[in-house]
Amino acid sequence: MRSDSTTNDEDGFLLHSSTMSTVSISPEGHAVKNCGSLPQSKNLLERELKVLRAIEGGSSGIFPLLVSSQGEGDSLSIKMTRLGTHDLSDVMHDLEPHSIPGLFSSMISGVKEIHDLGFVHRDIKPGNFMVKTAKSGRIMSLEGIIDFGLSLRINRKQNELQALGGTRPYSHPTQTSRKYSEMRAHPGQDWFALARTFAHLLIGSSAESLQSLIESGKASRYITRSLSEIWEIYGTKPPLGLIELLEHAMSPDSETEDSLQGIEKLGQSCAEQMSEMALGEKISSYDCYFQPMGENRPKRHDLLLIVDSTESMSDEIEDLRDYLEEASKEVSSKIDLRVDIWSLRDYSRDETAKDPVRVVGKRLRSEALKAAISQLDSDSEQLDEAEAYEAALQDAYLGNKWGPRINSTRTIIVIGDSYAHGWLTKHYWGIFSNARKTQKKKKEGEMFGAEIDCIGKYENFKERHPDILIPWKWRGREENEARKNAASNKKERDEYSSKGHVIVPSKKGTKKRANIHKSVERCVSRRNAMVHSIFVGSNLVSRSFMKYLALIGEGTYTEVSDGELKLALTGLFTVPDPELFGDFSSKVHSEDPDTEVLGSITSFITN
Repeated sequence: MRSDSTTNDEDGFLLHSSTMSTVSISPEGHAVKNCGSLPQSKNLLERELKVLRAIEGGSSGIFPLLVSSQGEGDSLSIKMTRLGTHDLSDVMHDLEPHSIPGLFSSMISGVKEIHDLGFVHRDIKPGNFMVKTAKSGRIMSLEGIIDFGLSLRINRKQNELQALGGTRPYSHPTQTSRKYSEMRAHPGQDWFALARTFAHLLIGSSAESLQSLIESGKASRYITRSLSEIWEIYGTKPPLGLIELLEHAMSPDSETEDSLQGIEKLGQSCAEQMSEMALGEKISSYDCYFQPMGENRPKRHDLLLIVDSTESMSDEIEDLRDYLEEASKEVSSKIDLRVDIWSLRDYSRDETAKDPVRVVGKRLRSEALKAAISQLDSDSEQLDEAEAYEAALQDAYLGNKWGPRINSTRTIIVIGDSYAHGWLTKHYWGIFSNARKTQKKKKEGEMFGAEIDCIGKYENFKERHPDILIPWKWRGREENEARKNAASNKKERDEYSSKGHVIVPSKKGTKKRANIHKSVERCVSRRNAMVHSIFVGSNLVSRSFMKYLALIGEGTYTEVSDGELKLALTGLFTVPDPELFGDFSSKVHSEDPDTEVLGSITSFITN
């Protein structure tokens, strides 16, 4: 269950950042947790260190195992095994109904084991359950329970520093209010929070909506319906203990101090019944009525940002630092946004060089972007004019570097001022010009599938980029001439731009360099992602390449000047929600009626 294997991301990457903690993944694949910006965060980290030492990973291996710790106070850092790939708050809307009984059983066993070890977790919520997902995004299994910063020994008074706290609407009121500081930690607090967590998974939608449903008394009806439909898949009924625990946790009576002992008994009874649960074979394969409020959730957007980090990009990376967090904040309250940031370097020139693609941060929310952006640097040596774009785009559809969720909008944004290796060897635009010439000579029924595909992509690209019809503005001829001139001296401009799959050095030994055309196409076909490009600078060869990325990636090409990067990013962040984009676009044009930076994005979203 533990993720102890060496990660492919040799520099490590950021996973989470808030005022209370920062979590990154080390090059060896361990989770490294540090204090957040608030002074009191050190108390939570010190408490977590003590708890991890005491529980030693648990007998089932469902809790992080402490690897090492260093420093003290504000400089304390703890390293532990990494569990799973996603937390349940990330993927709760990807749950398959037939997986719920087994998942609930594993979560109950994990909470019971914490109590058997003598502790109350006190921050049970979807975000603290780690699951493993397949490459397809399907949830495979529960891998662990994390974040023991609020944990206390059973019957320990809650008057320690930073011992009061929790997360609405999951945590029991007795652990969040000062009037209960002399009260002792009680297992009933965890069973209450677990029941509220189950309710959220069964109902769907946001935590705020769950709170409203509980307060209005409507939650129980939705929960009962979902439970019945789920267990019907196996031709049986849900355990009575589970129903009773959930129903009680939805009632106002459950929020008092006196209720905790009763909640604990319900939790223990539920645990006993779930451990004896025998489901047998599924008798139905239909999608049952599941997460009835799921459609009210914010639209989900998984976004991969690939940024050229070579020396020529220094000014643009400064702009990115200034604008990325602002762009995210503009939309994060209305879109369920997760941002992965990759820094792009050139291929190494020897066997010891680093992977050209460095993962800076994974699945970042708005509060974590600032910390990730600070790690972006333009410190990579500019070895020639070409960069390893094809390697990054190949990584985007292969392996586990990028793990977008099921049923989310997937967007890849490439920002740079250069072009891919191999761009000077082949006239890629010729593929489309030849297809258009063939279209004029042949009848529709005589054209090959590849030719028809080329024509379709070009026509869609032309609709999104009306400037293509204005020669002086599109500058296609100048770009083509620049590419020809560069190709005549390609050994200096692109050391790896020779025919065939060039062998390039890598950390794991030499490997064949990817094909840029196929890499982008497979991001679209295998990842169901649209590839957008943002061009900065003045290099005409790069300008032509960035347009081509958007053409093959079925996305948009945007050229930015000073102050426009934020606008382009914000516009692309809103891709899943045309209404939100419309509001943003109207605001931008009211402030600057002449701006054209959103032109192609407008055509992409509104069409």
